[in-house]
Amino acid sequence: MLTGKVSIFMQEKNGEIWYEDLLKNGDHEKGVLKFRNGKYASFQTPFYKFTDYSCDSPYNILSAPDSTIFIGTNLGLIQYDPKIKVKYDQPFNTLIRNVFARDSLLFGGMANYPDNHNNIESNIIPYKFNDLVFHFTTTFYEDAEKNLFNFRLIGSDTTWSAWTKDRKKEYTNLPEGKYIFEVKSKNQYQEIGSTASYSFRILPPWYRTWLAYLGIYAVCCIGCLQPCTFPHPSIKGSQPGSGKSCRAENDPDSESKRQPRKTEPDRQRYHFIPFH
Repeated sequence: MLTGKVSIFMQEKNGEIWYEDLLKNGDHEKGVLKFRNGKYASFQTPFYKFTDYSCDSPYNILSAPDSTIFIGTNLGLIQYDPKIKVKYDQPFNTLIRNVFARDSLLFGGMANYPDNHNNIESNIIPYKFNDLVFHFTTTFYEDAEKNLFNFRLIGSDTTWSAWTKDRKKEYTNLPEGKYIFEVKSKNQYQEIGSTASYSFRILPPWYRTWLAYLGIYAVCCIGCLQPCTFPHPSIKGSQPGSGKSCRAENDPDSESKRQPRKTEPDRQRYHFIPFH
């Protein structure tokens, strides 16, 4: 219920307890504890507006006869009338205003999307424009400087970012693929608006396209199909660099030149002498 350092704690005659809780981030949360259903419940919504206002003493809180509460702070006097009913959960929208890819404007407002301002689909983005900047805002205008935003890029981020007052987000050197940028807004009463999204796809560079892969495959196939000829080892003078031409094995002239000459002893060795 109370998570910080309680600096003020004062109980009224009707049993309600007013307090101020100093949080770690320096905010001064104010509220009232009301006894409901056998336990105390904190009621803070009207006072979220004054988290930067600090009370110096519990005596700075005064209840008037008509139930109006006066709270003295370092920046002025707060008057709270519980009889006035205010609807704090009014819906509001989060809007993506502009999307830039380097120096090029990809999206410039809701004029082209009057019926679907929360979900915007973009055209395909070339790889050379893979540095994107998103600008966004919200339609809640009371103390607009206190509005907070968080965002994520589906396809790159794994979680939502922390709440921040920044109204733009940059992404650099995004790889090819499909993405959806989502952003939400939150007002000073801790109410969260709609989620706006912008979907897009970044093309791969030319050297990572299917056409480039097909060309590389074709070159490899052509290289593998080229015939490789080698000289027959039985052909004399076929060694590389011999400078002599090689003839086919069925060349009769070549065959006759390869046959060894018979010597005179060979002729005598095969001479036939008949018996008488």
